[in-house]
Parts: sequence; structure tokens; C-alpha cells
Amino acid sequence: MPRAEFEFRVGESRWVLDFADITMSESVQLEKLTGRDIPGITFPRLAALFTAQSALARRAFFWLARVKSGETVDYDSPVLDVKWSELIVNYLGEDADEQTAATPDPTQETPRTASPTASS
Repeated sequence: MPRAEFEFRVGESRWVLDFADITMSESVQLEKLTGRDIPGITFPRLAALFTAQSALARRAFFWLARVKSGETVDYDSPVLDVKWSELIVNYLGEDADEQTAATPDPTQETPRTASPTASS
């Protein structure tokens, strides 16, 4: 499965969630948690709602990103109740790690000097 990474930011804090690393158990847990509000929700539909910027889906995957980073946070925790203006979600892309590795480091380029200008 291709990697599809998303970065969640609030202030200086950052959490990355790679959809390719979500386990079956985590998918079931997301379905159960969000199913309270959307009966019959499936993981693929929840993922589609996430990309459509559904508030419920954004909160669910924001929660999962924090849990997968090692935090102990309940789905209904007030720490997840951030203002929309404070939550930044960036799509890092498919195979983001490979893209980063393939991008040349601009600091490795040979230094260049300006050519002398003609004086009048």
C-alpha cells in the first residue's frame, strides 16, 4: 500500500499519521468511536470524509495521530477540542519519505561567486 502521510500541527506541536500504518484494530476502533455519530460508518468512508474535511473525520484521525505518537488521550478529551484556526493539517504526500530522500540537498551545491562587473 502506498504511504499517505498527513501532518497535524497545533502551535509548535506536530503529529504525523501515515494511513498505510493504520492497523485493522485501529480502523475498527475508529469505526466504533465515529459510529456513535454516523451509524454504519466504514473505515474507507471515514478516510474519504477526512479528505473532504469532515470535522468528525478530522477529529478522529487527529486523535489517532496523537495516540500513535504515544500519547494517552481519550477520544472525547478536551485537548482535542482545538479551534479550526489552530489546527493545521498538511498532506505530506504518498511515499513522502522517498520523495524527501530523492530531493537534492541545496546546501550540497557548489558555492557560486558573482562575476565581476564592468566598471565605467
